[in-house]
Amino acid sequence: MSDMPWVIKNGDDTKYRAWVHGLPAWVSNRDDALQLVRRKDAEALAQEDLDPCFIRQLTEPEPTHCNSCGRELPIHTCGMGGCPHGGDL
Repeated sequence: MSDMPWVIKNGDDTKYRAWVHGLPAWVSNRDDALQLVRRKDAEALAQEDLDPCFIRQLTEPEPTHCNSCGRELPIHTCGMGGCPHGGDL
């Protein structure tokens, strides 16, 4: 069993299901996506969705090291859009 979470993606595979201000919304950033531990939970939630969607398992973990400088990234860099050392992620 994989430790990677399950997400709900929109019909054209460009956005993720999230909850924004208590309402369902589509977001581009996977860090903002609703991530579920069990596939059956994602399937149950997707069944209630009025928009076309499908279930995907996130297979690539979030980056842990900067591609430019190679240094380890602190956890709080999630969603910051760049390496705190000035490089690209």
